[in-house]
Amino acid sequence: MRGKSRGVRELSWANPECPVKLKDILDFTDKWINR
Repeated sequence: MRGKSRGVRELSWANPECPVKLKDILDFTDKWINR
């Protein structure tokens, strides 16, 4: 799961104008991993 989260993070960095939903997903995955 960690690798997938990192992939999404890199994708968001590649797209500076990423939608807010993507950030919400990142926050959700971070909370899920740190659970």
